[in-house]
Amino acid sequence: MKKTTITPNRFIIYTQSWWAKSAFLLSFLVILFSCEEDLNFLGFSNQQRFKVYYAEIPVESSVLWMDSLSTVSFPTVLPSESSRLLFGKYVDPIFGSIEARTFAQFRPAIFPVLSALAQYDSVLLQLRYDFYSYGTSGETNQTISIYEITEVLNFNNSYFFNSPVAISNNPLATADLRVNADYFKEEIPYTRSDSVLTAKFKLANTFGQRLFDAINAEDTLFTNATYFTQQFKGLAIVPQQSDKVVGIDNFDPNTALTLYYHEEDVVKSVTFSLATLIAFTQINSNRSGSELDGLNTFYSDFTGSNNRHIQNGTSIVTKLDFSKFYEYMDTIPRIIINSAELSLNDVGSSTEFAAPQNLSMAML
Repeated sequence: MKKTTITPNRFIIYTQSWWAKSAFLLSFLVILFSCEEDLNFLGFSNQQRFKVYYAEIPVESSVLWMDSLSTVSFPTVLPSESSRLLFGKYVDPIFGSIEARTFAQFRPAIFPVLSALAQYDSVLLQLRYDFYSYGTSGETNQTISIYEITEVLNFNNSYFFNSPVAISNNPLATADLRVNADYFKEEIPYTRSDSVLTAKFKLANTFGQRLFDAINAEDTLFTNATYFTQQFKGLAIVPQQSDKVVGIDNFDPNTALTLYYHEEDVVKSVTFSLATLIAFTQINSNRSGSELDGLNTFYSDFTGSNNRHIQNGTSIVTKLDFSKFYEYMDTIPRIIINSAELSLNDVGSSTEFAAPQNLSMAML
């Protein structure tokens, strides 16, 4: 049986092409006994009353598209969440087209006092890869744009994989990034202690000048996060031409927005953090023409294919129906279950992605 790694997050930590045939079997060993005798002594007087059985019970299954999957990156407040954000595109042969966008607020990490001689130079967005990659293998080019968010993100709201967010019409920057999925695969076990690889975007000077003009250590419009994010609502990372979805760590110090300025001949900078405020991944999918074409309604059982699927980022899960198990149990008046096993047969193989290493189940 193939398994997947469980990570402390409910969304695409690993979006895998995992599927299994619908022939699920629940196998168990049962011991039947009678309680009619007086058993006020240690042991049983009549061992012949015990009967051991082995039964295989088919478990019906379907695919569900779940709603309200949180993709917020906020591990300091919600330990179950991850610090991973995603951006990119990929056309999966099983799941169809996948697009991931990052939306993130930012705030000043320091509150400098600028002299009258201070003059704006430039503003740079830097994102540290955490070496997650989903998509085409090898090294390919990714064209990514940065937009300004045009609506205020509110801490009183929840943000999910399908939450809409308005952005500006014109990008602040567009850059071509070279991403080597094979290298990412080698480095991901050592993300915290090994290579530091970043994506860099020089943003438009009109935006940078606005940000520079807002710097005032004595003004709450700059120092108060609530007021600041009403003026500068955040940044959106949007893929243009892409064949991979990649991960970044917004809580890593190498992920930051940095504004550069100079006072006479001295170059200085102000850092704006993408951590501790609202940041989440929006994941859009188009399953038209794929094996899951027709899976378009939340919480509606889909059995259009003999395969069963799990895709974390788009909230696709496999539902198991244990009704036949309960029906069988109701036919036996007295029973002890000695052991039970859930067997998933005919698990499909993949040459591109590692199979799941662990699976978890939850009551619906």
